[in-house]
Amino acid sequence: MTRLHARLGEMALARGVSRGWWRDLLGPVAVALLLCLPLVTMPIARDQANWLTAAMGMMNGKVFYRDFLAFNPPGVAYAYSLALTLVGDPQYALILVHTVTVALMVIFVYLLLCDSVSRLAALMSAWTVALWWPTSHGWWEIAQKDFLPIPWVLAATWLVFRQQSRPFAWLVFAAGVCTGV
Repeated sequence: MTRLHARLGEMALARGVSRGWWRDLLGPVAVALLLCLPLVTMPIARDQANWLTAAMGMMNGKVFYRDFLAFNPPGVAYAYSLALTLVGDPQYALILVHTVTVALMVIFVYLLLCDSVSRLAALMSAWTVALWWPTSHGWWEIAQKDFLPIPWVLAATWLVFRQQSRPFAWLVFAAGVCTGV
């Protein structure tokens, strides 16, 4: 038990993303992906159907805002278009958008907290997001426009935080791109 306490103490004090960061994320990302699998059986809800329709229109040459009305920024429709192009089926495209977004949330929460707080805090947060997010949202709430920007905001925050200790212009540019997405 003493060895475990010593290891946890080291993790609580260790800051910064280490070379093996991806090993820390294998478990949480895999669990999050597995927890998203049952969503394949759920029906497509109203908002998701709107975005899938917009994506299909864009894939058939229609121009957002000119050829059809949508009251939201086109980023969600672009994400759905990409997913629909990759898988071809609207139901699977919806699940792909949701699952990739959840996985990116787990990754960027880990990276942000690993750099800003500690590796232990990052692991605990990654596991919390991996277990909580896929199980706390029903079919009506998945892949919503409010949810899709979260990984990009986390990525931008992480890049800005990294900029403080590593002054590289590309980090600021990347943070701006993430914010713009």
